[in-house]
Amino acid sequence: MTFRNCVAVDLGASSGRVMLARYERECRSLTLREIHRFNNGLHSQKRLCHQGCG
Repeated sequence: MTFRNCVAVDLGASSGRVMLARYERECRSLTLREIHRFNNGLHSQKRLCHQGCG
């Protein structure tokens, strides 16, 4: 079976997710699967807001 995988990251204002797309050549099908979902909110430190990294 011949297939290809592609991973995409979607970063939103308050959350993000990692998606896996798999294309199977023989049956010409494309499937999408959510691998991981995470919070992506703002953090405040000393009266400054910044985007968190984890």
